[in-house]
Amino acid sequence: MATIKEEKVVTDIQPIFRLNGMVYYPHYLDPVWVQPGAFVKTYNEVAKREIYEEDKTMRVSASELFARGAVVDTEMLWPRQWLKGWQHWLKR
Repeated sequence: MATIKEEKVVTDIQPIFRLNGMVYYPHYLDPVWVQPGAFVKTYNEVAKREIYEEDKTMRVSASELFARGAVVDTEMLWPRQWLKGWQHWLKR
């Protein structure tokens, strides 16, 4: 019987923001932050199935979060390429 070898998922300490009990996570590709629920299920007529699409109005910049009083925390997440060296932009 053949065994399936699964690669270990690589995670790293990544910054998140907390504001009024809400967690804002770094977008996987773009240098913005999103809150849970940023992806909504819609029905695609062409594909004839439901798909998940991002509600881009829920994107927030780090500057906006700081201005609103958000605090930076960290969680173990999949690494985001745009966050390499993220500790540097936290220095004020």
